[in-house]
Amino acid sequence: PGDSREYGEYVMITEGPLGALSCGGTLIAERVVLTAAHCVCKVGSEELRDSSGANVFQGNLRLNTTSGMPISSDSSSAVRKWIRHPKYDHANITNDVALVFLEDDLPGPFATLPEIGSQDPQIGDKIKVVGLGRNNNYIVPSKAPGIFIAAQSPVLYEVGLVVGDPNQIPCRNAEDFESETEICYVGEKFNLNEAAVAVNGNTNPGIMGTCAGDSGGPSFDENGVQIGIVSYGSLSCYISFNYPVSIHTNIRKYLCWICMSFAEETGTALLQACDCNPHHTINGKGETVSKDSLQPGQEEIEQLVSVALNPSVFVSFILMFVLMVWMR
Repeated sequence: PGDSREYGEYVMITEGPLGALSCGGTLIAERVVLTAAHCVCKVGSEELRDSSGANVFQGNLRLNTTSGMPISSDSSSAVRKWIRHPKYDHANITNDVALVFLEDDLPGPFATLPEIGSQDPQIGDKIKVVGLGRNNNYIVPSKAPGIFIAAQSPVLYEVGLVVGDPNQIPCRNAEDFESETEICYVGEKFNLNEAAVAVNGNTNPGIMGTCAGDSGGPSFDENGVQIGIVSYGSLSCYISFNYPVSIHTNIRKYLCWICMSFAEETGTALLQACDCNPHHTINGKGETVSKDSLQPGQEEIEQLVSVALNPSVFVSFILMFVLMVWMR
């Protein structure tokens, strides 16, 4: 199992009258959690759920495998509010990213996010996913007689996956997969002594992936940088025989939205990763637009355009051009 203290940035989000596990997430500041948009929206809708009664737990996490309720944690806070990406699309599961704002400080540690402009993960890169999702190490009876399914994991588990080729099976066949803004991971084969997040319920338990309950949680590269957010994966992963595939939101494509939304809500800057323009920028047509209106991945491009169209930069360019002509 993954150590909750080693992965201290991981948090569990609970809600409902019983306070059961809803999703995972990562702490990016004392009162801010990064998670998936579908974790904070009503089922089958882009409408936000009521955040009252929701809580976040961090550190030394232990769950009841039947109820999914937390048994222990090092710290916790009630949720003050949550927001999702303005272009989240539940039907196509795109722009699946959200921020959760807390009532109280959590001590950290905090997730390390990629830097703007850094390289996307490459095919074959090894990553780690951690979560509290369903796990075949813990089997419980289902409502159907004689059928058993994976239960909620009582502790935080980790699994090693690799970045899959978007043009090859199984990534190519993953429904709604958008290679421009998402990352497709496929399972590696491990021996039975390896830890797993929600081991896929098949005859080869060395093949692993994510499952129900892992949503919103992180994927880390080999340097410990969080590069993805668990969005969706193989259908019925805890009882199917399918080769597991896990689709994650590519954090690099949403860094400006994360940073800008953080600043707007808290009044402070998210010190890591962020180097974005303020609330508006200049698009390729010379129009002033809101950051929220940009398509995922456009933010970094628009920053360059904005710099190029800056009056002081433009004047400097003209003066340099005139000087060069005069010298000739």
